[in-house]
Amino acid sequence: MRTIIVLSLLFLACHAETPAPTKLTAGSILQQVKEKGARKVLQEYSSASLQWHAILKHIETGDAEWLAVASELRAVSDAGYSEDLDFSVATALPKNPSGVLRLKHFALERVCDVPYLEPSEKTVHDFQTKAAAALETVRDADLQDRKKKCRTILMAP
Repeated sequence: MRTIIVLSLLFLACHAETPAPTKLTAGSILQQVKEKGARKVLQEYSSASLQWHAILKHIETGDAEWLAVASELRAVSDAGYSEDLDFSVATALPKNPSGVLRLKHFALERVCDVPYLEPSEKTVHDFQTKAAAALETVRDADLQDRKKKCRTILMAP
């Protein structure tokens, strides 16, 4: 009888469904920041390289909620992680210029620049063209000074 119970338990253990990992969403990360604090969340995700890179890719989309994640994490980040976040937000500039210009914890000098290491002239030109055109769509009165500064930084040689 004992053997049947042990075999039954082994069978159930082997065939039990494992719960799917929670989907990485901006909302779930922002909730974790509320519960654990931004520093702890940054440590957890930055130590898991694939998840960190997934977060950076999401930020690059310019989605407002992902930009909020970037702002929360940037407030507590250090050198390397700050640079990662700056690059991702700079990549988001042509997609959501108003959202980028509204962000706290990001210097315009870092997010209004070409976000590529050793880019070709064509890459620089293409990015500047897209970002400058996107900046022209910003109509919010409270963003006009930041828009002008951003454009100046972006177009500097």
